[in-house]
Amino acid sequence: MSIVISFCVFLLLFAAVGLWASKHKTKTTEDYLVAGRSVSPWLTALSAFSTGNSGFWFVAFMGLAYRHGLSSVTFAVSFFIGNWSTWYWAHHRIRKQSEDIKATSATHFIGTDRHGNVSRIITLITGVITFVFLSIYAAAQLKVGAIATENIFDWPLWIGCTLGALLIILYCFSGGIRASIWTDAVQSIVMLGSLALLVFVAWFHVGDPITLVNKLTQIDPQLVTLTPNDATWGFAMYFIGYVFGGIGTIGQPHIFVRFIALNSPDSVARTRNIYLIYFFSFIVVAMFVGLYGRVLLPDLGLGLSGDALKNATEQVLPKLSSQLLPGILTGVILAGIFAATISTADSQVLACSAIVTQDVFPVWKHSYLASKITTVVVLILSLVIAIAAPGSVFGIILLAWSSIAATITPILIVRLFKLPLPTWLALVMIASGFGIVLYWELLTAYNDAMYSALPGIALPGIIYAIAYLTGFAKPTSSPR
Repeated sequence: MSIVISFCVFLLLFAAVGLWASKHKTKTTEDYLVAGRSVSPWLTALSAFSTGNSGFWFVAFMGLAYRHGLSSVTFAVSFFIGNWSTWYWAHHRIRKQSEDIKATSATHFIGTDRHGNVSRIITLITGVITFVFLSIYAAAQLKVGAIATENIFDWPLWIGCTLGALLIILYCFSGGIRASIWTDAVQSIVMLGSLALLVFVAWFHVGDPITLVNKLTQIDPQLVTLTPNDATWGFAMYFIGYVFGGIGTIGQPHIFVRFIALNSPDSVARTRNIYLIYFFSFIVVAMFVGLYGRVLLPDLGLGLSGDALKNATEQVLPKLSSQLLPGILTGVILAGIFAATISTADSQVLACSAIVTQDVFPVWKHSYLASKITTVVVLILSLVIAIAAPGSVFGIILLAWSSIAATITPILIVRLFKLPLPTWLALVMIASGFGIVLYWELLTAYNDAMYSALPGIALPGIIYAIAYLTGFAKPTSSPR
């Protein structure tokens, strides 16, 4: 009962914050989708952290740390470096240029050239691809929350998924992205605080990090090496692959829109500092949860392999919290997991709404009602996928992330530097990036050697560089 009470209290808190934010809304599509471009640096930073680091770091990364030990540091550091680098050349340009061209979505942004001309075919194709994978990505987030309730409350998967969807619709439908951002900020505090609490208790049971390393060595010496044992092409290729995964952050529409909503381009530096400190702190405590879990719960996934092993080890957080913490604090951890999933899923659903109403069916561009109805429809679709789809959360999220990154990031980089990009060349870049990611992920065994975001972003970049140097990237339209 104490678990249920504390869990419900925090979920009600999230809903209350979202509903409170809706009091500040105006009934326009710009306010619903980008909060009138008026969000403060603190709210933007915490929201970008919360929505970008979600159930993947809360569940899948902890499972990775449980299975592979200290080599999970390699994954985390490489991804962090890629993410960090984008703050120094991308986000200021995103904020400034998006306001200049009145863009309310990532697909609208990349479909608009340096003269303000909009390519309908680019926005349509990237919009459809992004819509499909964002819906799958949102479904994976709902599934993460459901895994937690399944382990602690023994609820069927569909109940946890439905509960997450109902909470999202409660405040997103009423307040749009403003409610999402405000709620994200509160959720980010709960996420980090709950993990830090669990690490503190686990430290008390196992010992300090040196003792932890000694115990991991006794279990398996491979757990204390920094080189991943599945990096079949070597450490460098594994590392660079996930650096590109971090760079792909700028191409994720649900994160991209946070920087559109920031109150000023001059606020980017302050937002960056808050975000990076918070993100780094979260990575550290999340890794320790996985490592302490390996010592305290040594039998997770015993005798299993493949997706079954990943699914079992991705339950380390709810199982560890239920073993170490009193009921009321276990409820806080569970609320933290829900916070992680909701903070990303709501943003992805709203991003899909923007794609549908602004890019795929621009006739609804100024319809506030159409935006809200689309939000409900997209959320129902993601809920169905979450309940029906099998597989590891880790695998689903990595596929969705790299597919979207390969579709949007290469063209986005060209747009940010205001380089010429004829429509035919943009379509070649989209097809090559998206195609190689699907080939890499689904038809080869290369993904263990190198994350597909690297070839997915690099190949379109190489194609553009060749076209530019040979003169084939000349603009096909004149300034308006």
